[in-house]
Amino acid sequence: MLQATHTPRCAFLGSLALLALTTATPVGCAQQPEKTFSEARPLMNTTITLTIASADEATAKEHLRVAFERLETLQRELNAHDPKSELATVNAEGAQRPVQVEPDLFDCIADGVKWYDWTNQTFDITCAPLLKVWRDCGKANRLPTQEELDAARALGGADQILLDPAAHTVKLPKPGVQLDLGGLGKGFCMDRTLQVLRARGVRNALLAGSGDIYALGRNPEGRPWRVGVQDPRQPNNPAALLTILELSDKAVSTSGNYQRYVTIQGKHYSHIVDPRTGWTADSVPGVTVIGPDTTTTDILDTALSVMGVEEGLKYVEAHVGIEAMFVTFDKNNEPVITQSKGFVNYIAGWKDRPK
Repeated sequence: MLQATHTPRCAFLGSLALLALTTATPVGCAQQPEKTFSEARPLMNTTITLTIASADEATAKEHLRVAFERLETLQRELNAHDPKSELATVNAEGAQRPVQVEPDLFDCIADGVKWYDWTNQTFDITCAPLLKVWRDCGKANRLPTQEELDAARALGGADQILLDPAAHTVKLPKPGVQLDLGGLGKGFCMDRTLQVLRARGVRNALLAGSGDIYALGRNPEGRPWRVGVQDPRQPNNPAALLTILELSDKAVSTSGNYQRYVTIQGKHYSHIVDPRTGWTADSVPGVTVIGPDTTTTDILDTALSVMGVEEGLKYVEAHVGIEAMFVTFDKNNEPVITQSKGFVNYIAGWKDRPK
């Protein structure tokens, strides 16, 4: 995942936005002819940082205020840990009755249902029971049994969720089914916030939060926003980069297993689980995805981590508008980089190199 401080880390250092293999850190840009105005707030268990390029400070600050107001509303609706949230109500009562929800939550769940099929069932918003098994086993310092995994998997399958678009209701298929929107919620919220900024006439901005970045327009120098992909071996060193990307009107998300994991008997297991097997997705330490919006890239960095390099690369090459970079390591702990064919077009300086 990308992020912007702590699980998110964010610092403004010029015109480079750091995108770690679990962290992305926007870092502003040169101040001509416009200036950049940034604000960071703790939201959604991370830090969300918004940067707007504008010639007028008062206007930029008003854009930031409205954008964060939108994010705060979305957080209240989509926060499963808040017993007063709509999502918590769905999880508590959705197996007994259809629960009417606001359009934002309905659309987010509907996106999760669609992508379950679109990713060949490697992305599943009903994976909460599986995640709980691994968390509980981590606390007990033991691996889950196959029986435990099978029982949790029996509660999965986003295609079983019943949605009524006319009534805006969500019905869960049976007791025990729980929704977890962590794999797309932040990307979805950033896309909805981007809609607000565009409606207000914002043309150039950088939105970053917990592994997801959207680069709107260009930086004040008139160039694409620059995003650095951090070396996962040095997650706390912003100078340790695998590559630098240049993005304009594109989203990028990164997911990795080197910062978020469960430790069992001294071994790290990924925070991402494979819904098809119940086991953790440990074959790819880092995946970076470029795409048209942050909902798409947020979902795909998880799905491609589950698929692995070979299956994931075939998936990306079969879908127009998506590019990806997979990071694994050899026996000497040196990175092995596998990229889709078009990924190189976003690497800074590539087009300027001698042919």
